[in-house]
Parts: sequence; structure tokens; C-alpha cells
Amino acid sequence: MFINIGLIFLFLMGEVVGGLNELTNRYEIGMESLSQQGRDRVLDKLKKEVEKRPGLVDLHYRLGIEYSRRGRLKEAVGEFNQALKINPKHINSILALAEIELSIRNVEGATKRCEEVLRLDKKNLPAHNILGQVYLLKKDPSKAEEEFRKSLEIDPDSIPAHLLLANLYNLTKRREDAISLYKKAQKIDPKNEAIYINLGYTCLDAGLNDEAIVELKKASGLSPKNPTTYDGLGIAYRRKNDSKEALKWFKEAIETEPGFMLAYDHLATIYLEEKKVTEAIKIYKEALKINPNIPAFHLKLAMIYEKEGDKKKAISEYKQTISKDSKAVLAYNNLAYIYSEEKDELDKALSFAKRAKMLAENSGAVTDTLGWIYYQREEYDMALETLKEARRLSPNDPMVAYHLGMAYLKNKMKDEAKREFSGALKLNPNFSKAEEAKKMIDTELHSK
Repeated sequence: MFINIGLIFLFLMGEVVGGLNELTNRYEIGMESLSQQGRDRVLDKLKKEVEKRPGLVDLHYRLGIEYSRRGRLKEAVGEFNQALKINPKHINSILALAEIELSIRNVEGATKRCEEVLRLDKKNLPAHNILGQVYLLKKDPSKAEEEFRKSLEIDPDSIPAHLLLANLYNLTKRREDAISLYKKAQKIDPKNEAIYINLGYTCLDAGLNDEAIVELKKASGLSPKNPTTYDGLGIAYRRKNDSKEALKWFKEAIETEPGFMLAYDHLATIYLEEKKVTEAIKIYKEALKINPNIPAFHLKLAMIYEKEGDKKKAISEYKQTISKDSKAVLAYNNLAYIYSEEKDELDKALSFAKRAKMLAENSGAVTDTLGWIYYQREEYDMALETLKEARRLSPNDPMVAYHLGMAYLKNKMKDEAKREFSGALKLNPNFSKAEEAKKMIDTELHSK
């Protein structure tokens, strides 16, 4: 995992996610220390000021920024456009629109706005930064690097440009270049916690756990209320096989910010590794009390319950997963498998299996589930065709080979059945149905 905090964009799990921090840096009204009530007062005051003086560009711009902070992008766009009606060359409003376009991944719109800015100001650093991120979305890292380097030519001490370029290096696996650039940025701004966090996570990605701990502890000193730092420390200690320290830091992340969901998952994962299933379940439930709309946590609970043999709770959590994410293939597949174990639930099993297959046509595991349900429904022709496809998709899965062997046997194709049973045992002599496969070869197929 790689996280960039405090810049225009967050790089999370290799994805570029839009933000508006550079906008807020140009609009310094002390929002970071305001309560929600205080923020509401600021918004109300700005709206009244705009009503009184509708011809002031800066007021529309500032109100647009305030809407952007709240994710009210439609209203923000309206205010930025109003500012541009008054002054078509208001660069900050054009940049604000470019960042919004980028945040919704409208690369054409973002590019157009940046080009408009650069026609007015060839050395506009934010425009080059945004263009660089546009190229990242277009999967053109070379062009992105060109834009970030242009930013550094304009301002060699620009922290956003340093970090964006370093992030690019990290995303393209140029770890040493990324680390070097982060350290250069540290010399320019030694009190910027974002630099230490980025460097710490880059060290984690490079397998430099001790170095990551050093950088992340520095970050925690600069920003003691940032859960990302503590979560990173937990990851580092876990990789050093120090579960006690890892647990300590994951808990610290949650105490610092109860809504920081990654730490719950990391904490529960350690408990599962230590066979502390009850504690893991408790952690996922605590997280879901805070945010019940995380399908991944419902899915993990379902899989835990299924492994523990509690099918009723597993079914409930799989259904919760689907209610939050209608494309949760694994939930549909596993529900199908659970229901397939009950003869009077085979219709339900088939329905869920078909839905899973629709969502993941090329999944061998999903196709195998569907084929095996056809087998249990005694639809042996459909079972055979479906399981042949599963075998093609998952040629190294002994269970798929076993299932196909059973389908061949029901279709009175004994040579093919024997081939599949033998193939399953060759793939893994100790797979869960190995004894049954041997029995089939020695008894049912012995004469052939």
C-alpha cells in the first residue's frame, strides 16, 4: 500500500484518487482547526457575502472552494463558472475546474482547462502538476514525468512537484529514485509530515522495514493525530514478525481515528493468523458499527463463519455483502456452494451460481461451482459441458478435475472419467477428494 497525504492526490493501492488540497492551500482561512459548526458558519457567511456583492470574483471562487471541501461539486462548478463569467482569465477558478475534472476522471476536461491556464501563464506550476496526473490516468508515465519535471524547473523547491514525481517513481517501481527524491524534499521542508509518510510507505514497498519504522516514527512526531502513520508502523512490525508491536500500532491508529477502516482489517488479520477467531470477529463487528457499508468486511465475516461451520451466520453476512455490492462475485459463488449442500436449496444455489458466472465468466472456480450444482441437480449434460469449461479455465485445480471426472462417469464416459481422476491425483495426491478419486479408479473404473 502506498498513501500520499497532504497533496492534490492520494495514491492508494496503485490507484490515483482525486482531491482538492492544492485548491485549499490557495484559500487559507484556517479551516483545519474549525469545528463542523464553524465550517457551516463560514459557508453561510460566504453565501451572504456573494449575495451582497455578486460581482466580486474572489468571493465566488472562495465559495466554490468551500463547496468543494464538502464534495458538493455541482455547486462548486457553478461558483467557479460564475467567477469566470466575471473574469474569464481568473486562473485559480480555471485550475479549480481542472482539478474537479481530474477528480471525476474526465481527462479531456482536465486537459482542456490546464491548456487554457498555460496559454495565460506558461510557467503555471499547478497546471503542469495536474497535467502530469492526467497522463497518469491515461497510463502514460513518461509524459507524466515530463510535466512534473517542468514543475520542478519552474520551482526547484516545490514540495508538491517533488512528491508527485516521487510518487510516480514509486508507482513505476523505481524505488531508489523515489526514496532519493523524498529525502531531497525532506531537506527543503523538514517539518512536512507528508514527506515522511510517503517515504515510510515507499520503504515498506521496497521491503526496508527498519527504515520505514524510522521515517514513520518521525511522521508521528510531526503529526500525532494521523492514523495512517500508526497503521504503517503496524504493517512494518508485522512484516518483521513482531505481532505484539504490530497490534499495538494498529490499535493506536484506531484510537486516533475510529473511522480509519484499514487498521481494523489489519488488526483482525493478525488475530486470524494467531487463531484468535473470536477477537477477529469482534474487530470486524466494531468496524461495521461505525461504517456498516463496507462489503469487504461483511465478506470476511461470512468467510470466517463459513470456516467455523456456522452456515446461518455465513449466509447472513454473504447476503449483507451482496446488498452493499451487487457485483460481489465471491459472495454469490460461496452462497451458491453453501446452498448446494442442501438438496432442497438447489434452486437457490443455481440462481446464485448463475449470477456469479455472469459477473466472472472466465473464473474457473465460479464455473466449477455452477457445473457441480448442475451435477447435483442431476442435469448431467449441462454439468459435463460446464465442468469441461471449468477444467479449461483452471487446468491446475485437482477439485475441478475430480468434478469433471464425476460428470464423465455419470455420462458413461469411463475412459475420460479415469483420465480426470488420475489427473486430479497427479496435480495433488493429497487434495480433499483424493481418497474418493482413488476409490473410483480402483472400483468403478477398474475394469477399464
